[in-house]
Amino acid sequence: GFSPARWGDSRYSNAKYSADPASARSTLKVSVVMMASMIYVGFDPGKDKCGMAIVQGDGTPLRHEVVASAQAVETLVSWCETFEIEALILGDQTGSKQWRSRIQAVLPELRIEVIDERFSSQEARNRYWDVYPAMGFDRLVPRGMRVPPRAIDDLVAIILVERFLGDDR
Repeated sequence: GFSPARWGDSRYSNAKYSADPASARSTLKVSVVMMASMIYVGFDPGKDKCGMAIVQGDGTPLRHEVVASAQAVETLVSWCETFEIEALILGDQTGSKQWRSRIQAVLPELRIEVIDERFSSQEARNRYWDVYPAMGFDRLVPRGMRVPPRAIDDLVAIILVERFLGDDR
């Protein structure tokens, strides 16, 4: 495969893109570091509860939780005071337009990106069982029939950011 260690090799350099392979390496390192240091908030809106997640630009979740809908905006404001948020990634289903209006009223400077959240709940359910495999007799229940023992809206929020980063890269 292609490895950065080979970038100095003239067979892999292309003057059209960069006359100096060392310069290209440092530019790549800076852009990778910048992307990793960007912070996004995933927001899975709901009538009773919302999934929220803080995710780095490289896809690493820093924090995730399910909060009551009544506390969601307050939690978001707190996170915006603690972290330098690049954007809020909002799922496009349940009450998305109303949530966007509520958030913009309180945090008008926050960039909001709306993303398709179809099938994200099923993906989150699968992710839950990947992270927390069934134990004992529960392993005998087919995966598609298992119900996670807790709300997984926070995992949906992480998936929304991953989808956004996948489209954005």
